[in-house]
Amino acid sequence: MNDAPAPAAPVVVENVLGIRIVAGIIDVIVLIVFAAVVSTVFGEQTEDGGFTSSLNGWVFWLYIVLCFAYFFIFENATGQTLGKRVMGIKVVAADGLLTPQKVATRTLLRVLDGFPWVLPYLVGTVVAATSSKHQRIGDMAAKTLVVRA
Repeated sequence: MNDAPAPAAPVVVENVLGIRIVAGIIDVIVLIVFAAVVSTVFGEQTEDGGFTSSLNGWVFWLYIVLCFAYFFIFENATGQTLGKRVMGIKVVAADGLLTPQKVATRTLLRVLDGFPWVLPYLVGTVVAATSSKHQRIGDMAAKTLVVRA
């Protein structure tokens, strides 16, 4: 008897770029809410009795860590961020096995995909629009795809 795992079913690659963009917008809204919460929690009382919120210094770095954690935790657990879940798409591994290493790779490479930061995900969107499997840089490096859930 052969105990080797059965090969994964082939992944159907479909152009979900438009859906990914909407999912990304939803995720940006989630990250804006994170920013508001973090800046408020760590805000400071002013001398005149007012209150100021800020993402300066170590609070900014905490926010960055939370942003990366958002993508890593949700995509590692379910293959979906909130935006992907709402839009009915998910991250899968091209070989059928989505590992924490693959999710970490695609998460960390958001820095490149998001360049220039003035127009978030401009590079990632252009790369995904022009690649045959509609992958951004992080997907290519991690060997992942975004497909309909």
